[in-house]
Amino acid sequence: MYGNRKIWKLSARRALSGRWGTLIVAQVIVSAINLVAGNLTMMLFPGYDGLSLILSQVFSFLVSLVMCIFTAGLYYMYLNVARGKEYSYKNLIYFFKNQPDKIIVASFVMAAIAWLTALPAGYYIYVTDPGTTLEQQMAVMQTYLMISLGGIILNMLLTVPLTLTYFILADENVGGLEALKRSMQLMRGNIGKYILLQLSFLPWYFLCLFTMGIGIIFLMPYIQMTGIMFYRDIKGEIYRQEPQAATADREEKEQDDYNSEA
Repeated sequence: MYGNRKIWKLSARRALSGRWGTLIVAQVIVSAINLVAGNLTMMLFPGYDGLSLILSQVFSFLVSLVMCIFTAGLYYMYLNVARGKEYSYKNLIYFFKNQPDKIIVASFVMAAIAWLTALPAGYYIYVTDPGTTLEQQMAVMQTYLMISLGGIILNMLLTVPLTLTYFILADENVGGLEALKRSMQLMRGNIGKYILLQLSFLPWYFLCLFTMGIGIIFLMPYIQMTGIMFYRDIKGEIYRQEPQAATADREEKEQDDYNSEA
């Protein structure tokens, strides 16, 4: 790996220059489709009885698999932008025509992990009597939150090594299971760097709160493109294919560090 998160962010800003609006629209399109799909689920299965809940979960699961094909198309678009290749909104539906099965296989595995790690909390709240007193209800809620937190931590431990899966699917001609394996291989020794990279965006998330969430529309392309640069750097692509740009990024980063020290 050649760079660090400052270089990845700098490379991301350069790649986004003049293209920010297009990627914002692409991001909004995918988010809007996801929102419509979620509302459709609630409209089709509005009840709270056992059958409605089961059908709702099954339908949501199937919808999530379809949405993952759009997500892979979005990453394909980002990769094209990052590499200076031709890109368009048609990239969003690219994988509906090109091996959608590999996206579905990988998405099924990751969705299954998410479902299994959330299952204990869901089962607990479904079978537990909340009680009639405030103390009983608070105790049930506390236990539920602890189980949920455990599920979230377990889900992160299992899925962070798989975080590059969609990048790989959008980039390489490999199957879904192979993409999962490749992601684990590439993330070996880089998980800490990835987590620190994601944490470095927390101040931006807080700033978005003051914009009533509107700022997130502009932030997401920056985060996504930085992730693309992280992926390209792990593969050695930035330095191998763009040595002058990579060197310039490093020199600019070092100059920024020097100025901050001065």
